Amino acid sequence: MNAVTKLYKIVAVLTFIFSASVQAVTINFDDLEYVPTPDWDHFGDHPLSDEYADLGVFIHDGFLARYYPGSESTFSVPNYLLMGYGGSLEFIDQFPTMVSMYVSSGMGERIYLSAYDINGDYQYKSTEGWAYHDSTTYTPNQLITFYSSAGIHRLNFDSHTSGRVNASIDDLTYTYSEVPEPSPGVLILLGLSAVLWRMHQTQKH
Repeated sequence: MNAVTKLYKIVAVLTFIFSASVQAVTINFDDLEYVPTPDWDHFGDHPLSDEYADLGVFIHDGFLARYYPGSESTFSVPNYLLMGYGGSLEFIDQFPTMVSMYVSSGMGERIYLSAYDINGDYQYKSTEGWAYHDSTTYTPNQLITFYSSAGIHRLNFDSHTSGRVNASIDDLTYTYSEVPEPSPGVLILLGLSAVLWRMHQTQKH
C-alpha cells in the first residue's frame, strides 16, 4: 500500500469521526408544574404552546395533563401531553430528521399521525386500537417514529372519532443530523493528500 493510499484512508476515517454529529432532544413534560384548577379541574385550563420553543418545537392545541394513579397508560410520570382536536407539533428554526414518541388513547381508539417535511411531502401512520369494523387490539404507549432526510416541519394528530381530545403523548424525542465544518486537522490532511497525489501523478509521467 503506497503513502497516498494510506493517507486517503486516514483522511476518510478522521472525516467520519469529526464531521458526523447528531443532536438529540427528549421532552417528557415532567419539568412543567401541573397546578389543578380549584373546584373542577378541566384539561382546557392547562394549554401548552411555546413552553418548549427554546428546544425547537411549538405546540398547537395541546394541553398539559397528569397521569392518575393506576392508569394503564402511565409512562414517565407525572405529566404527559394531551392533544386536542386537530392538535399538532410544529418544529421551528431547525427541522429534525427523526421524531418518535409514545402514543396512547384514553378511549382506546386508533390515533392517526401525519408528518410533513419542509418540502411538503408527508408520511402517515396510525396506532393499533378501536376503529369500528377495522379495530385491532389496543395497547398503551405505542412507539411511533418518523424519518425524513429533508427535515420534519409538522406533525398532525387525530383520532378515529375526532373527539375534542385524542392522543396522549409522552417522551417526545427528535434528532438533528448535522455536518459541521471539518476541523483544521482534517483540512490539513486533505491538503497534504492533494499535494502527495499531484507528486505521485508527476512521478508516473
